[in-house]
Amino acid sequence: MEERIRSKLIKIEVGDKEYTLGFPTRKDAKRAEDLGLDLVNNGGKLITLNDKIFYTGLLAKHPSITEYEAEKILEQYRAENGDTDEVINFLVGQYMAFMRSPDGKKKKAKILEM
Repeated sequence: MEERIRSKLIKIEVGDKEYTLGFPTRKDAKRAEDLGLDLVNNGGKLITLNDKIFYTGLLAKHPSITEYEAEKILEQYRAENGDTDEVINFLVGQYMAFMRSPDGKKKKAKILEM
C-alpha cells in the first residue's frame, strides 16, 4: 500500500489553464529525488531549486509535462503576479512531510540491552 502522508494538493491558474501540484505519495517524492531534487545539497542555487521543485510537484497530476514547459508555466505564473512563494513553500512542506511521522504520532522503538 502506498504511504500517504498528506493528500493535500495546491491548484494554480495560469492563463486559461489550471495546474495541480504536490507530492501526494512517497513514490512522487522519490521520483522528484530521482529527477534531481535535493533540498540539502543544491549548492545555493535557489532559482534552480525552485524550478526543480515546481517541475517535480507538477508530475503527480501532469505526468507528461516537461521541465521546459514547467519553467514556462512558473514564469507565466510569476508574470501574472502569482504568489510563487506560497506555491514553493507548500511543495517543500509536502516533500518534507515524508520525513516526519504522520500527524505528529510516533511509534516508539524498544531499546534492547545486550
